[in-house]
Amino acid sequence: MAQVTQSIRIAAPAGEVWAMIGDFHGLAAWQPLVAKSEKLEEGGVVYRRLTLADGAVVVESMDDHDDERRSSSYTMTDVGPLPLASYRSTIAVEEAGPERSVVEWTGTFEPNGAPLEEVARAVSGIYAAGLGAIAERFGAAG
Repeated sequence: MAQVTQSIRIAAPAGEVWAMIGDFHGLAAWQPLVAKSEKLEEGGVVYRRLTLADGAVVVESMDDHDDERRSSSYTMTDVGPLPLASYRSTIAVEEAGPERSVVEWTGTFEPNGAPLEEVARAVSGIYAAGLGAIAERFGAAG
């Protein structure tokens, strides 16, 4: 399994940041690469169908969501055109001092149809776009 982890220090309390990014179905509100998120449920499992900015569609299942820990984990059940398999990810927000927090986004995956380096760059780009949007909204902390 390959792994990509990115984090950013934010100039806002963890609770405020989590209020924006903690909604499993609200990804389109802050991740610029996602145009639309639709809530699905099947057999007691919660899913989101994401329409990406380029029109591609992927589906993710919620594995674990904990507002107290400010953490959400999910698995991509339909990768659409993405060249990866067995993708699982966690995004979490932690306090990092007064009016400061850290957002960390980690994913594990297997490349599928493309070299590992290329897939890792793509996943990193997705995380960077989302973390950049969070920093734009709240301000990055030094």
